[in-house]
Amino acid sequence: MSTPYVHRLGHHTHGSDAAGVEVAKIKANMKLRAMDTMELPSQIRNQAVRFTGQSIQGQMPSISATKKLIQCVRAQNKAPLPTPADLASLVVPDQYKYYHPSPDVYELFLLGVDKPIPNA
Repeated sequence: MSTPYVHRLGHHTHGSDAAGVEVAKIKANMKLRAMDTMELPSQIRNQAVRFTGQSIQGQMPSISATKKLIQCVRAQNKAPLPTPADLASLVVPDQYKYYHPSPDVYELFLLGVDKPIPNA
């Protein structure tokens, strides 16, 4: 008995997801743009989804997930943080909020950084 394969684990089929493919392309383009520009994450996301359909926009990650994705890409490439438009949009990463005077000792460096900013 001769078979063309060693072991067949299972038969797996499903329909293709055209919107999922487009979302993957948009996310890849957002990552490239995050490395090349210093635009805010919201600007990168708005530019990326501007001419897409509702089915694609419905499968896009949330705004906060997109922001984290862009911050992660920039952190991996050690890109400087973007200059915020105003004080309310200022985001201080955790690595800048704390310092450690000795190993295994972390102290809060910026007090009140996580509190909401009052309107002036």
